[in-house]
Amino acid sequence: TSTTSLKANNTTLDTMSSKIAGLAVAFGGFSMLKEMVTTISEFEKSITKLGAVSGASVTELKQLEDKSRELGATTVYSASQVADAMNYQAMAGMKTNEILASTQDVLNLASVGNMDLARASDIATDSMSGFGLEASEMTRISDVMATTITNANTNVEQLGEAFKNVAPVSKNLNVSLEETSAMLGILANAGRKGGEAGTHLKIILQRLASSSKPVIEGLEKIGVSAYDSEGKLKPMTETLKKIKSSLDGLSEQKRNDILKDLFGEEAISSANIILNNLGDMDTLLKKVEKNKIDILVGTQLLSKGFHFPKLNCIVVV
Repeated sequence: TSTTSLKANNTTLDTMSSKIAGLAVAFGGFSMLKEMVTTISEFEKSITKLGAVSGASVTELKQLEDKSRELGATTVYSASQVADAMNYQAMAGMKTNEILASTQDVLNLASVGNMDLARASDIATDSMSGFGLEASEMTRISDVMATTITNANTNVEQLGEAFKNVAPVSKNLNVSLEETSAMLGILANAGRKGGEAGTHLKIILQRLASSSKPVIEGLEKIGVSAYDSEGKLKPMTETLKKIKSSLDGLSEQKRNDILKDLFGEEAISSANIILNNLGDMDTLLKKVEKNKIDILVGTQLLSKGFHFPKLNCIVVV
């Protein structure tokens, strides 16, 4: 009958649905298993590479592996990504204990910068080398960069590019990482970023420290010296403030002539930006020195294991 036929068809459909559902579950389980195997394989490759680059002992490599797993389980980054970031630290000459102590800070920098973890580690280690800092100061590098990008209109990539050009000069002239970063932050707020900002700041620092005739004569015209009575270079911020105060009250033409003598054609506009924003630079420098992050906009950063002890406010979007 038609009723019996309908029941038979329904039973067949139910059986087919069950089989299809079973296949879907099986396929889903296979895909999940495949993904897990791939993840484990990638992690093993990352750890093997880390061991080769770092020269870590069996015990040390186990510590690095455990730390990678720990951070991979408690942050938004995977264990493989953490191990890859550690690899860049190892390439920069950092020892196991230094890597273990600073990796959390590199993760914080990457999260604040909303960027790839390995890339953040690469930029931070390059910056560390450019300033001639010890590997033990990786935390300082990460903190300064994170604080600068959250208080100025720049990002990790742009700040890293700027550091590439100016860091060696800052190192030679004893201009601190913090002071350099604050000046770059002020330039960034005015739209001068990345390699261009780094090049201009390098020129500014080099010219103020030079003994070239135009610079010496320009400083003499306004009664400023970049060196103290013992021939030591004064703090750069102090010299810039004296230049600014000495220029106040001069005619626009005379002021521009002196600035051109001091900073040259290429960097005069950037020098003006800094001189006209010394108050803001002081404020930014104090924040950078204290590693003070006022507001962080992000998603689940604090709940995912990131640690910002001096954070005042987080906006979750």
